Amino acid sequence: MVNTVNYDSNLFPNPAYDLITINTSKFLSDNSYHIEIINIQNEIIFREKITDETTNINIKDFANGCYFVLIKNENNIIVYKNKFVKN
Repeated sequence: MVNTVNYDSNLFPNPAYDLITINTSKFLSDNSYHIEIINIQNEIIFREKITDETTNINIKDFANGCYFVLIKNENNIIVYKNKFVKN
């Protein structure tokens, strides 16, 4: 079972071509949270600690398709999840 807490976050644009932006609430920018991007084969292809309220991620080299974005806390509990399409 996935334990998900809904914090104020959003992802744009969707669909995207070369860059996605994830805005998180100020609460998430305390460096104890990280972003993961997972492809449809369930492989983590990007992982980075959140250090600011806005995170820009270059997806230009990602293959076209659907991706899942997870924000997890230090206990690996998912606090945000979303998906985007890379064109």
